[in-house]
Amino acid sequence: PPEEPPPPPPDQPMTPPPVVSPPPIVQNPNPPPVQVATVPTPPPVYVPTPVVAPPAPPAPPAPPAPPAVSKAASPKGNPGQYFGADNYPPSAIRAEEQGRVVAKLTIGTDGRVTDCVVTTSSNSSALDQATCRIAKSRVRFSPALDAGGNPTTASYTLPVRWVLPQN
Repeated sequence: PPEEPPPPPPDQPMTPPPVVSPPPIVQNPNPPPVQVATVPTPPPVYVPTPVVAPPAPPAPPAPPAPPAVSKAASPKGNPGQYFGADNYPPSAIRAEEQGRVVAKLTIGTDGRVTDCVVTTSSNSSALDQATCRIAKSRVRFSPALDAGGNPTTASYTLPVRWVLPQN
């Protein structure tokens, strides 16, 4: 036959645990802050590795010297006639701009202006541009001549004073 389970234990009254007071709070003075000594680390030393440069290429031959000019280029007529009130840039008139422009002209073997570079500006781009535009399109020269009497290229300095036209 199966065995019977044991009887339950008798009821025991629940007794609360004893009251225990917490331990006293002990105040410790703050310890001094820890001093950390830092030692600066020197930067790494850069030691460049020498690089052997390749040998320089041979110098190009010198350009041929320009032929000696026996007669300089000279303007045909008066170039100033092209820089008057009729050719004054309208934008410069509206802005009341005037001034002096100096241009270096390159004169071809045919006496025409092949290049124009403003060397002294009037501080007006309209006047500077008009000077070169007019010089290239209208001003003509007797070409420079070399020692053999042949036409050669040359340069010419052209000063132009732009003065606002009076109404």
